[in-house]
Formats: sequence, structure tokens, C-alpha cells
Amino acid sequence: MPIVIEAKDISKSIDNAYHKVSILNSISININKREFISIMGPSGSGKSTLLNILGGLDSQYEGGLTILGQSMQNLNGKEMVTFRRQHIGMIFQDFNLIESMTVEENLKLPLLFSRIKNYGDEKIGCFLNKVGMYEKRREKCSLLSGGEKQRTAIARALILEPELILADEPTGSLDSKNGHKVMDLLRRINEDSGTTIVVVTHDQNMAEYGEKILLLKDGTFI
Repeated sequence: MPIVIEAKDISKSIDNAYHKVSILNSISININKREFISIMGPSGSGKSTLLNILGGLDSQYEGGLTILGQSMQNLNGKEMVTFRRQHIGMIFQDFNLIESMTVEENLKLPLLFSRIKNYGDEKIGCFLNKVGMYEKRREKCSLLSGGEKQRTAIARALILEPELILADEPTGSLDSKNGHKVMDLLRRINEDSGTTIVVVTHDQNMAEYGEKILLLKDGTFI
């Protein structure tokens, strides 16, 4: 099975007013195509930091990282943005939607940023159908429930058909019922499309949707 993520000895630390604080300590991990991996750990364990590094949002670290055969260290800032748009979909706890825009308009944003002009409404509707949001496509995101916002965010992450989806606490702002709906949706995407998915969570019930659970504590897998 092809390797999608190959991370070797990833370390990150920051300087505070008094001393250097270590966040990640020599993290190494290989994730294969079609895998659904959960990374679990308490607050402050380094989960979100690791996900930001894997997604190319944080380049200030030590170690080696290859995504889909591309060394991340060999990309400049502009190249990293382009690579991320083409290959990685990201889902956040706080949705990161533009509340004043409709569901459909939020899905069109990645297409605009990627300068894709001939992406028909029919295909956008197809992705909204996948997440059960087609009927609400013309509603402003400010009027949606938390579960509806997260399903919209998932559709937005899927719209460019990335090979890899990284989700940072995707159920953290939701109640248990909606949290399970979101995780069911992610698992279905993984099974139907073969998309590699990495989910960061502190919730054991949500982590169990992954075929593997990796426990991160104090910046180290245990």
C-alpha cells in the first residue's frame, strides 16, 4: 500500500520568557493510503501542533516529512499553499466557515482560490448530497446548527477531491449525537472514496472510529 504520510523524528519547541518548551519529541509515523487513523491525547499533548505540521500550516520544526512522495522541506511558502490546496483537505473544530455566505458559496471558495472556473453547480450539489446538506445549500452559514456547519466544512474539504483529509477535533464543538454523525460521515468517505483520513481528538468514543488509535502524551507516542 502506498505511503501517504512519512514523518521521521519530528520535533518542535518554543521559547518562552524563561526556557525552551518542548511540544513534540522525535515523532515518527507512516500512514498508508486508505487508512483512517485517530490520534488521541489530552489537552497540551501536541496533537494539534502535529496535525498543523502534517498539513503544511506549520513549517517551524525539526525532522523530515514527506506527503504523497513530496518532501515538505523542499517547498517554499507559495509552493506549500499550492500543494495543500491540491492534495490536502482540512477540517477544524470551529468550522472556519464565512458565516455571512451561503453553504454553496463557502464550497465555491476553494475553487476560486485554486482558479478553477468550470466546476459546475451539479458537482457542487453532488458533494452537498454526500454530506446531507443539499437542501440547505442556499442558507447562510450563520443560520446553521453546529452539526450542519461541520458537515458543510467537510464538503468544503472534499470539493477539490484531496487524497488526504486532516481533521482537528472535528466533533469538539458538537453534542454527542451530532459528533457521531460527523464521524460516521468521515468513515463513509474513507470507505467509499479511499481517502486517507487522520483525526485528532481527545474523545475515546470518537477515536474508536479509526482503524488505528495512536496515543500522544507529552509530545511522544506511547
